[in-house]
Amino acid sequence: MLPMRGGGYKEGCVGTVAVFDRSGDRLGTVYLAYEPESKQLRLTSQLEALVEGVLNRWCVEQGQPLPRLCYITDAGDAECEFYQKVLSRMKDPRDTSKYLHWQRIIDYFHATTKITLMAEAVFGPGQKASAWARKMRKLLLKPGGVSRVLHSAAGIKSCWGFSREKIKTSIPPMSISGDVPNICSMRNSGG
Repeated sequence: MLPMRGGGYKEGCVGTVAVFDRSGDRLGTVYLAYEPESKQLRLTSQLEALVEGVLNRWCVEQGQPLPRLCYITDAGDAECEFYQKVLSRMKDPRDTSKYLHWQRIIDYFHATTKITLMAEAVFGPGQKASAWARKMRKLLLKPGGVSRVLHSAAGIKSCWGFSREKIKTSIPPMSISGDVPNICSMRNSGG
């Protein structure tokens, strides 16, 4: 959070591209940062150009095999949109008829914060919310954990009769896409 003139705070826009070799040694890192901006347009364009440039140089110019690609995020709206509109549509620099495969990771802190908010939206603040959130945080670490947490939330939603509108306005976005953790679009799916 950055302090703003006239009071208040806004989130800055940051991104990092890091390249590691197969043994885990860092080969290089580039950090990008911009002042607060709606939809993070400058960061998005710079990050896209940087990733494409690194992959082109690594794979095409140096003839290296395609690296394992990993996108680590806090699952904010701009970050999810960056994955959906940019990374998931990025072509393999060696064969432009193929798309790149990205492993998506949502950091645990942000995921558990969303679980706590979800619990409080469903149960209200108190012991029931705390107990359910604690159970879901443990479940999140197990194989298929994201899916299991969402199924539990959907079950509670249907048993307790929460409306789609209450879910949309009370709970931060959280869903899965295939078998890849994606805490992004519960708001749109209603589940």
